[in-house]
Amino acid sequence: MAVTKMMHLKQSSHLYNSLVYILEPSKTGGGLWVGGNSGNEPEEVYNHFMRTKKIYEKLDGRKAYHYVISFAPGEVDEEKAYEVIRDFCEAFLGDHYDYVFAIHNDHAHIHGHISFNSVSRTSGYKYQYRKGDWEKHIQPITDMVCRKHGLKELSYEKERVGRHYAEHLAEKRGRPTWKTIIKDDINYAASRASDFSEYLQEMKKLGYTLRMGNSRYEGEYITYYAPGSEKGRRDFRLGEEYKIAGIKKKIAQVELAYRPNYTPTLNRARVMSFARTQRKLSRYQVRKVGNLFRLANFRTLSRYDKKSHQVRRELLKVDKLQEECRYIIRNHIRAPTAMKERLAVVLDQERLLKEKERNLKAILGEPEASRYKSLVRLLEGVSREDDQAEEVIDALEALEKKVSYDLLLDNLAEVQNQLKDVRKEKAIVRRLSKDGEENKVREVLITPVLERR
Repeated sequence: MAVTKMMHLKQSSHLYNSLVYILEPSKTGGGLWVGGNSGNEPEEVYNHFMRTKKIYEKLDGRKAYHYVISFAPGEVDEEKAYEVIRDFCEAFLGDHYDYVFAIHNDHAHIHGHISFNSVSRTSGYKYQYRKGDWEKHIQPITDMVCRKHGLKELSYEKERVGRHYAEHLAEKRGRPTWKTIIKDDINYAASRASDFSEYLQEMKKLGYTLRMGNSRYEGEYITYYAPGSEKGRRDFRLGEEYKIAGIKKKIAQVELAYRPNYTPTLNRARVMSFARTQRKLSRYQVRKVGNLFRLANFRTLSRYDKKSHQVRRELLKVDKLQEECRYIIRNHIRAPTAMKERLAVVLDQERLLKEKERNLKAILGEPEASRYKSLVRLLEGVSREDDQAEEVIDALEALEKKVSYDLLLDNLAEVQNQLKDVRKEKAIVRRLSKDGEENKVREVLITPVLERR
């Protein structure tokens, strides 16, 4: 199911003509597929709408809203479409608004028309559709109705709440984060301790700063400040087994103590999926991929080196090193000298995008554009129950008829996203242009630990 149109009607004649079209007998099976709470004939529905407006003395401005919901060919028949649109109207409008709907079967795809009064018959407030309302308020209702009738839901981006997205993504991909590093260190310290006091000492030996606290909801807890990390982590945010009671249980049950996996000797290894198609890697590419393999597998070592606090910080650079590996293989960079040519291309792309950005900003800096943006801000501060909002929305639409400022703003956002991607590539190229100095640091820190195993 998909919404094809959302319109508003400003004049009484437009409202009446719209009702005549919606309720056309030749399109609705002779009026069989018509429903609502305001009648079945255009004049009857029109008078019903206008009567509500007169009661609340709101005859000016927008008269009604008109939504069109369509179905894929063969997805539904008239009866099923009628049930879906009826349930949607009852859930979305209920008894608060006068409305009429009709199913049209004059095209290959069956679709439903909904017209509802702009003035609520229960509160007298005017309905205001604002940008983004469909995804936030209306589409969830269509999803609910679709599920009820066994139809495919509309897809939309739901807001994610909770932890930072970068951390969520890293854990999903099995990459190290401060959270996973701290958990590994806790497991390691608990496996070496005979009691809780000794466990705290082991954590301090690893370079941790520990602070005890007490929460109204969680009780006593420990905040862990890992060496190299600026932020602390409270134990109850790591999981139930990492709270004080969970750690004591780990220590008491020796058979459940943490035993890290041993890292196998690196003789031969499948490198990465994006490198498998390469027949032969250059020495430059092999060195980069080897650094990534060693760094990514350091977490599984059973011993902690005296420089392990430094390596913990290096672990969080796996993403950067992986970016570099992907980049040199996908772009067939077989030697450091090729990076200079690539850098010139990237800088040229950045220059062109910056010029586009300047031009768009110049247009959006004109007086009418500034007024458009000020109206957008004003609308954000106006209550939905305030009739002034409709005046602001109308003023915005009048400006958009002259210039599509909303489209220009979207274009600016797109250019800025492209510019962000190019600058990200530029950062990768510049890192690689330094002839692997950062990777040499990783080798100094990690390779001796691996060799001692």
